[in-house]
Amino acid sequence: MTRRTVLAKIRKALEPRLYASGYQTGPVGSSRPYKVAPLAKPRRIDGFAIEEIEGFAEDGVVEEFSIACVTVYWRSVPLEDLTKILALVTNPKTRWRSRAA
Repeated sequence: MTRRTVLAKIRKALEPRLYASGYQTGPVGSSRPYKVAPLAKPRRIDGFAIEEIEGFAEDGVVEEFSIACVTVYWRSVPLEDLTKILALVTNPKTRWRSRAA
């Protein structure tokens, strides 16, 4: 599969899981809520560039949720890692954190 195809499938699988969070897309006053889809617990994928995933955001993979949402943008993720991520997001056994958490 091409990079574009894998990314399209990932985005399609994530779209219903993304929700507006308390994080912002930029400076306060001129931004909007950042859409995220956190996993129930961090998952190791042992990828080429990404070792562990805590969730996903509208524009990439979230490596850590803390004071800020540490995101690796989709354009920076190698195809090998994207195929592992696709398997994770399309697996029906993958547990997602609820919106209330």
